[in-house]
Amino acid sequence: MKIEGVLVPLITPFKDGMVDLKSYERMVNHYVEEGVSGIIPLATTGESPTILSDEYEKVLAKTIEYNNRRVPIYVGLGGNDTSEVVKKLKVAEKHNVEGILSVAPYYSRPNQRGLYEHFKCISEATDLDMILYNIPYRTGTNIENDTIYRLAELKNIIGIKDCSGSMKQTTELLLDPPKDFSILTGEDAYFYTTLILGGQGGIMGSAHLKTKEFIDV
Repeated sequence: MKIEGVLVPLITPFKDGMVDLKSYERMVNHYVEEGVSGIIPLATTGESPTILSDEYEKVLAKTIEYNNRRVPIYVGLGGNDTSEVVKKLKVAEKHNVEGILSVAPYYSRPNQRGLYEHFKCISEATDLDMILYNIPYRTGTNIENDTIYRLAELKNIIGIKDCSGSMKQTTELLLDPPKDFSILTGEDAYFYTTLILGGQGGIMGSAHLKTKEFIDV
């Protein structure tokens, strides 16, 4: 089943250097009650590159508790060390999440074969659904459409958060999408354009504000 609608990549609130779970609970309840199609904890918006491992699991467990099965959860889980990402899958699999949002490896700048093998290895290591995250202006490498088509053939890679930075690449993907594959923009300004061209929705930081307006588009 395709992922559709507005998904919010949750921030991780802190107070006095500690995760502020009271505020986090209010936040989860707020966005679920606003009517979002899903929530994404511990992605880059949620401080995943700098959050401690024990904080990661605590936030994930509390997300499950506060959500109480109301909307799908896709947890941020990516990196440039494939074996470490695979190990971290065990943390996600212990909890009741639908899947993961996995960013392209950063800094090391793999070629297209390297990108394919990285995501293929993660896919084969889990039964969780996977959403790819392509944001080359932060990672240093672009997941090209030909690679996306190949990855979409794998059993559990079901969509992409598209921040390619190229409207040409995005448009070509939207006009010729892989079968049963969700194309979700991560470029907030392209949300309406993505929907017009056949995309399924967006994973957008700006949906933290005026969430209803995004949902009602």
